Amino acid sequence: IAEQSAVAVQNAKLYEQAKLLADHDALTGLPHQRSVQERLHYELKRARRSKTPLSLLMMDIDKFKAFNDTYGHQVGDRVLKDVAEMLRRVARATDVIGRYGGDEFCAILPDTDRAAADVFKERLMQEVGREPFHIDAKQSVPIRLSIGVAVYPDDCERHEELLGVADAALYAAKRGGTLQSTSTGELLSMLEGDFRRFSGFVAVLANAGVIKREHLIKINRLAARYAAAAHLDEQSRQTLLVAATLSDLGELAVPAVILSKPGKLEKDDLEFIKRHPQIGHDIIAVMPGCEDIAQTILRHHERFDGSGYPGGLHGEQIPPLARTLAVLEAYAAMTSDRPHRPALSDAAARRELQANAGTQFDPAIVARFLTLLD
Repeated sequence: IAEQSAVAVQNAKLYEQAKLLADHDALTGLPHQRSVQERLHYELKRARRSKTPLSLLMMDIDKFKAFNDTYGHQVGDRVLKDVAEMLRRVARATDVIGRYGGDEFCAILPDTDRAAADVFKERLMQEVGREPFHIDAKQSVPIRLSIGVAVYPDDCERHEELLGVADAALYAAKRGGTLQSTSTGELLSMLEGDFRRFSGFVAVLANAGVIKREHLIKINRLAARYAAAAHLDEQSRQTLLVAATLSDLGELAVPAVILSKPGKLEKDDLEFIKRHPQIGHDIIAVMPGCEDIAQTILRHHERFDGSGYPGGLHGEQIPPLARTLAVLEAYAAMTSDRPHRPALSDAAARRELQANAGTQFDPAIVARFLTLLD
């Protein structure tokens, strides 16, 4: 009996060890992405039942790839372990911290509103910046984190949306921080359409800079005018309004230094920028019922003659609302000041649209839009 009991106990221990390894990252010992996702589902359900806030922080190590390339993966692994340990020191017993992938970490903070999440963020930044990382006895380098915050129910209410808002906020933080100067309520009052599910994305975009804020308000109003003039049904109208307003979401992943460069961009910079429709699509596509919005964002840089990106679609292969958004965004961008050029006049922007009708733009949509402007 003792021998059989010993085998049973040993099997139980092995099972627990295997389960621990399956649910946790081997390098840092933190829960991995799947475990974090499961815990986020659970904590969101609990927050809904108890009507309490919940904060999600997504964070990654700045310039970690360059660090790995310079000092090697063994040193990079030590950095990941150190950051994981700092997270453990800052977190409460009720918080859930995990390694989300690569150099990306996350923290689920139950019963935590935005103010408390900002306190957690500041404590973590202080902990990370307390002393540099020592590569060896003679060499050390500072480690910095970029952190994006999403709050339930202020920003959004669903699991996928919370992840999307936190990701977008992380992108904005990596581009140099956010302004945090305009309340979500103020922003939504300026926009046409139903943005209750997208308020977090709107806030992240608007607070990413004055140019982004002005652009999203301008293009939203153009989209509303076009939808009315074209007699779009309510579903198509809502899709166009949301896609137009969030069309720059993927640009948050593009470093600000690239977008602010004067003159013609280098090939590598241009290729980086061309990824932004796919990034915007990926953020929105995980939200239930938002595939049309995601597809409109994905395809709004396709060209009517097939020379656009990311898919090289042409003519009617491009979704109608994406063709519409291409015209609206071009006009909104041309008539706004940018770091590399002043705004064009209305007349000059109209001439550009007419000159590119049939190549870049759907000529029928250009004609309708110009009539609308008249």
